[in-house]
Amino acid sequence: MNDLTVHPHAESGIFDFPRSVDDLFARFWGGLAPVRTRNAWRPLVDIVETPQAYHVRVEIPGVDPEDVDVTLTGDTLTIRGEKSFEQKLEDQSWCLNERSGGRFERSFTLPAPVSAKDIEADASHGILSIKVLKAREAQPQKISIRKG
Repeated sequence: MNDLTVHPHAESGIFDFPRSVDDLFARFWGGLAPVRTRNAWRPLVDIVETPQAYHVRVEIPGVDPEDVDVTLTGDTLTIRGEKSFEQKLEDQSWCLNERSGGRFERSFTLPAPVSAKDIEADASHGILSIKVLKAREAQPQKISIRKG
């Protein structure tokens, strides 16, 4: 795959500090990091390149697809949304609360020109699948050779 650029501005800043601390603990204590805090959730992403398209798969368990926005600006694909927190009721107390949620944004610059009109997205079983076709000029073209 060509170089894929992940935009750090979409994932960093003061609100990313809890994840940085979690990562530090994970490095030293083999993953025994403290539970992530609110607004520290971000979905995991796989991107696969074929000669004709990019296939992006995003894990969004528990997220209503209506709460997710997918945009393409130039060659940058951005996925934004929010995973709701379960609210604690007055007569309840948490015994364990490991699930997290919050707003998320992931941005990726695709290495080849893409076609803005040829994008498909669907969600099923907690996976958002996005197919972005490469622009015609970026797709491999078979060249016919004339006989002389």
